[in-house]
Amino acid sequence: MSTEHGKTQEQPARLEEQIERFWSMGDEAVAMPIHIAMPEIEGEILKLLGEPDFDPALAERLPEVYARVSRRALAVAFGQERASEA
Repeated sequence: MSTEHGKTQEQPARLEEQIERFWSMGDEAVAMPIHIAMPEIEGEILKLLGEPDFDPALAERLPEVYARVSRRALAVAFGQERASEA
């Protein structure tokens, strides 16, 4: 495959050709640091996205839903989901 600057670029493999390893992580992922924690700024993503204009009442409910989902995700990530269900 050629680009407009004359350099050739390798064609990516088709999904059917790599389906066996599609979800496997490459060697690059081993060195990637992963930090699992509550956000430093409460509801940060909601603040970045802004209020939804299609449902004003949703803006009032989202912070609590987001906090509950975040707490649950942390419990699952650290293997505490069974303790919190009991």
